[in-house]
Amino acid sequence: MEKIPWDGLYHILDKITPLAADCGKLCQKRCCSLREEGQGVYLFPGEEVLFPGGEDWYTIKEYGPGAGHFTGDRGLMLNCAGSCPRERRPLACRLLPLAPYMDSEGNLNIILDSDALFICPIVRAGDINLLETSFREGAARIWGELIRSSVIREGVRCYSARLDSQNSDPWTRLLGG
Repeated sequence: MEKIPWDGLYHILDKITPLAADCGKLCQKRCCSLREEGQGVYLFPGEEVLFPGGEDWYTIKEYGPGAGHFTGDRGLMLNCAGSCPRERRPLACRLLPLAPYMDSEGNLNIILDSDALFICPIVRAGDINLLETSFREGAARIWGELIRSSVIREGVRCYSARLDSQNSDPWTRLLGG
């Protein structure tokens, strides 16, 4: 697997947040709180090296192939014990509520993550421009680097194909998707 510069990617969004104000006030910090046992965030392939264990704020659980976003052959989920040190947040937490979308020509676009619909009011609003420009640009830089990994690029292609399929579903159109 290709080496991913985790420290550099984490640093891009260290001081940048989705909104100028605390977006946790919009959702009562739904994305940063434990809603039910076993709930967490998927780690990108190789990101687990940043979470070697021995800390009381998380556990890591392994899932089968295709378990979640961009996980490759082995899905790993970091389960928080309720809250985490902000500077240690996994990359998927830092990127929420944005996701990558790769069109049929292989062009990368950054979109609102429809999988966060029930977590994030910004996704429900359906307007990516509500997010800070610097946050969108930082996310685009991160995803541009991540898709250099063939495993993650393939995961993005699969995710994009799933979105295309969902968007062509008559129920999705009926429900305003």
